Amino acid sequence: MTPLNVLFVCYANTCRSPMAESILNTIGGTTVNAVSAGLHPTGRVADLSLETLRSHGYPVTALSSKGLEDIDLDSIDVVISLMGQPGLAALPCRITAERIAWSIRDPYGEDEDAYSSTVTTMERKIRAFCQDHGLGPGNA
Repeated sequence: MTPLNVLFVCYANTCRSPMAESILNTIGGTTVNAVSAGLHPTGRVADLSLETLRSHGYPVTALSSKGLEDIDLDSIDVVISLMGQPGLAALPCRITAERIAWSIRDPYGEDEDAYSSTVTTMERKIRAFCQDHGLGPGNA
């Protein structure tokens, strides 16, 4: 089975989308290839994003902040905006992938509890996404 290519998009690719990338790649296993990008990337993943992911058991070594120009957009099967509908509206028209809008609060500048809450919310949504799309270790 060819992995489903999923792109998570947020504003800066500093907190939410790198976190979602790591969570989906872990939960989805070999059935998915998740990447992330920002509309206006900062060039760094927030320290608290990395610390929170590690504390929840997710890998962080492959995470980096990048823009849409750094992604092979033609290979994407599903794009998930973590900024709701406005994030989808800001994407280039040539992206023909399935488009999904999630409104996930950006924890940037907040405390550890806000980051942990973001991870918990994304875990719930990502598990539902995997179930809806037949992804995960039992579907390889």
